[in-house]
Order: sequence, then C-alpha cells, then structure tokens
Amino acid sequence: MARLWSFPMDGGLVLVRPGEPHLRVLNSSARLLWEALQREGELAALPQALVRTYGIPAQQAERDSAAILQQWRHAGLLESAAPVIPATERIDPDPPIHPALPAHFPVTTHYRSFWQPFRFRWGDADLAARIQPLLAPLGDGSAPGAATLDLFRDGREIVFCENGAELARASALDIPLAILLFRSLVVGRPLQAQLAGLHAAGLASERGTLLLAGNHGSGKSTLAAALCQEGLHYLGDDLIPLLRDSRELAPLPGSICLKAGSWPVLARRYPALAGMPDYQRAGQRVRYLPPPPAAYPQRRGYPARLLVFPSHRPGATTSLRPLSSLEALERLVACSGLLPSTDEPHEVGELLAWLRTLPAFAMVHDDLEQAVARLLDLAREWL
Repeated sequence: MARLWSFPMDGGLVLVRPGEPHLRVLNSSARLLWEALQREGELAALPQALVRTYGIPAQQAERDSAAILQQWRHAGLLESAAPVIPATERIDPDPPIHPALPAHFPVTTHYRSFWQPFRFRWGDADLAARIQPLLAPLGDGSAPGAATLDLFRDGREIVFCENGAELARASALDIPLAILLFRSLVVGRPLQAQLAGLHAAGLASERGTLLLAGNHGSGKSTLAAALCQEGLHYLGDDLIPLLRDSRELAPLPGSICLKAGSWPVLARRYPALAGMPDYQRAGQRVRYLPPPPAAYPQRRGYPARLLVFPSHRPGATTSLRPLSSLEALERLVACSGLLPSTDEPHEVGELLAWLRTLPAFAMVHDDLEQAVARLLDLAREWL
C-alpha cells in the first residue's frame, strides 16, 4: 500500500500522502473497502465485504469494488510501498531551490501588501503587462520593501521566486497565477504561516466570511463582484490562505478576473467594465475588475463562517441545499478548492476539524440578482 495518513470524517475517510497538497475523500462504502484492504491485505476479499455489509448480489459487489479499485489505482493509492504512516511521524520538507536569476529585470514595480512593502521584478515587459492588472488594488508604492518577488522565463518555463527561492515553475503562466497572487499579498509572512489555501471567493462582514467555492464557470467571481456592492468586504476570488495561528482567512484582494460571459450580466453594476481592456487567460478573454474602494478589507484576518458552492445553470430556479461536511470536502477536492500546506498529520486533522465547523450549502442559480438576494439572506443568518 502507498504511504498515507488516514482521518475518519462523517462516516467516510480522508487520505493524505505526506508532502502532497491533495486530499482523497472516501465515502462510507469506499471506507469499508479501504479498511478491509488494510485489515486483510487481499483485493479478492473486498467484494465479500460489500456483500456482508449491504446484502447486495455478489456480481454487483464485484462490479462496485472493481470500479473503486480502478479509481484507487489511477490515484496511485495502491502503489507498493510502506504501510500507513503513524500519526506522529514527520516528513522533512525538501530544501528550497535557488535558480539562476536573470542578469537584468527590465520592469520593476513597488507595492504594499497588508504585511509590508515589496518590489516585483519582471523578466520581460510581456509578463509584466499580463500580471500587473491582477495586482492593481495594491497600488504602486514608493517604499523599496524588504522582500523581492521575481517572475521570469527559463527556456520554455516560467519561474516565480521570492527572495531568490523558487516557489513555482510551469510551462504556462496560468498554472502559477494563484501562487503568484497569494505570495504577493502575504509577502513578508513565511509559507509556514498558512495552514492551507482555499481556491474560493471570499466576502466578509465584521462577524465572518462567506466563501464561494467551485470549478471555473460556476459563477463565483461574478457573484463576488456583485456582492462587493452589497456592503461586504472583498477578500479575493482566487486563492485565500487560512492562517495557521489564528485559523482566520487572510485577505487577497487582487482584481476580480471576469470572463466574457459575465460582462453583460454585471453591466448595470459596473458600467466602466465595458471599456476595460481584454486579456487572455487559459485561452479565454477576461477583464480584471478592481474591487470598489468601499469593499477593500480593513483587517488582516477574518473568521470563516459559511461555505457555498454555486453552480450556474441556464434556466434554473435559484435554490439552496445543505451539505454534510464530507459532501463539502468532496466538492472542495473536486474543484481543487482545499490545498493543505502542512506536513504535520495533527494539523491535517485540525484542518478537517475546522471544515466541520462551517455550514455548507450547494446553490443552483441562473439569475444573478436572485442569487445575490439568496446569498445575502444566508449571510444575515450566519454572519
């Protein structure tokens, strides 16, 4: 079996491979098979475990167990390796990589985050033109700053560094964008200050935060832009860090990335959006909308109070359905919405315990104004 940590959760099981920011969620049936495999060590014993527990026909049990095993093989959970890691064992992190930096950075911009001023150096003008709109809400500071972020090309790859240490390397700029924005807004705080990153939009009152999570195209950025005008503070719409010490969400109020389909929907709320320049991101036309000044967060941390998974479906009536903690985690994992940044098993357990405290809902919607009204009602109840 692969080297994994396991954590029970609401009748299911969460598996974590040390050193990887991925959670694998097993429902109650999959947990039954996993624990039978751990106990008996024989794949052939799994169908019988289903027959004994659920009383289903043997042929159905064979099909169901084969389907689950195929998923596990695809995820690398059945690789030959050592047994499950004890909860007290720690995996030492890899040492930082310090790549060779360009001899010259043609573009340098100064910014100020919540934590300290910093400078951003760009390896070429094209990279600067594509990323600077994301950082527009930070303004152009004049202080030199103690930290330096670098973005440059290395052959066919794009490299992102903080103070000379490599944070991300990818063949396409879209892959490290979330990390880039994340570090830009919490620069000056070590990566160890974050327990996890949440791929979500965040809107906060003084009492807490509404998180909107979902895949691309779910409408969360459009909803975030609309809710910014409803008296809520905008924490971000891409990657929001959960701080280790306080269990609060650190604001990342970069510009809101809006695809072409949302421009006419938001035209009444943001008339200036029609005249903003277009950019290309992941092969789609987007515009970067700075949040309204009144929506800019006033604190360095906000507690999470509510988690909603919006889904835009043309013709649908706006509706909300409560989710269990395990269902919410499954949805977060499916949309890469929860990225643990810890190598400590007890902290993974604490992260899952934190998630259990969040009321979660699935929301189907078509009409923006109806969806905003339902979310505001929900916010008044829980925030």
